[in-house]
Amino acid sequence: MPASFAFCRRLLLIGAVLLVAVALVIAWAVIPPVRADTFPGATPESAVPAFWIIVSFQVLAAAVVGLTATRITTVGRAWRPVILIPLALLVLLAAYALEEPGRAYSREGPAMQTASVVLLAGAASDLVAAVLMMAAASLLARRASSDVPQ
Repeated sequence: MPASFAFCRRLLLIGAVLLVAVALVIAWAVIPPVRADTFPGATPESAVPAFWIIVSFQVLAAAVVGLTATRITTVGRAWRPVILIPLALLVLLAAYALEEPGRAYSREGPAMQTASVVLLAGAASDLVAAVLMMAAASLLARRASSDVPQ
């Protein structure tokens, strides 16, 4: 029996909330300490804009996932959400983009330890969001193929 639309909608909305939460936490808990980083070899002039790009992507991805969740309907034939798989792969890349500086900041002074932990938690949240998106896309595709008249 295929998964219900409500279940798929919940998966996508949880993923969207995770993406927004990561964006907010990066803007609030990562960018200010990175901007003030005085560790030798630190490059806040290039790191801060990169983090703002990641925040923007997280918000955009959350908007697309949220809109996709609202488009899931129980009326009519199920549709194939082809946007979810490439978007989930991009979210996986964003997780890597958070994980790498998270590991790098863990080697810096104690002022950057919080930013490091937040970045690693954000990467884990992005991984969970991507898995939820892939699961919802798979369940919706299965539902769409079972709704096709034979």
